[in-house]
Amino acid sequence: MKQKFTLIELLVVVAIIGILSSMLLPAIGKARAKARAGVCVSNLKNVAVGVILYVDGNNDYFPKQKNTYDPIAYYENDSLSIILWGSYQVVIDQILESKDVFKCPASLQADPAASFSYDLAMNAALHSYNETHVSINALSKPSEVLVNADTNSSWLQPSIGSRIEVRHGNNVNTSWVDGHVEAKSWRSLYNNAQWGHFIVDTPFSYAGSFTFAE
Repeated sequence: MKQKFTLIELLVVVAIIGILSSMLLPAIGKARAKARAGVCVSNLKNVAVGVILYVDGNNDYFPKQKNTYDPIAYYENDSLSIILWGSYQVVIDQILESKDVFKCPASLQADPAASFSYDLAMNAALHSYNETHVSINALSKPSEVLVNADTNSSWLQPSIGSRIEVRHGNNVNTSWVDGHVEAKSWRSLYNNAQWGHFIVDTPFSYAGSFTFAE
């Protein structure tokens, strides 16, 4: 005759499974978050290469913002529709041909087109906010000038700190004019003008705090 589990034995097994699950879930969550951060860094490295290639083929000038392409229309149907305040992603993707590299897997954007447009925005200071385009040759400290970061807007403006989105623990993934990519503590960026230095030593400041995703 087969021996059956008693109710007490079954409850003990369930309790053990519950304890093991409570121990494993945080570790699994951390591993998943680390993997997402790694994918984001890899994507940023590809974007950084694309920006360098674009600048090299554009007489050493960075992409402009004014009167350029609508990123949503481009993502959805490859349309090159001109809008007043366009997106750098469109012109860089003409080189990379990989729309997914502009996305962060930890993004809060629910719509893929919005993720493409807003997850890894470019430093707006590099297009000077107007018709004046910035040349890479004018940058005295390329390793200290931020190009891209974890964001939630189409362009990263030093005066609007909330456009930086802290979504990898305490870190923000960043890329720089010299091509290097690194995870920076949000505290090292917050209220720190150094990342915006270019051409002249004009300090930038933030209006408001960063956006925290976690």
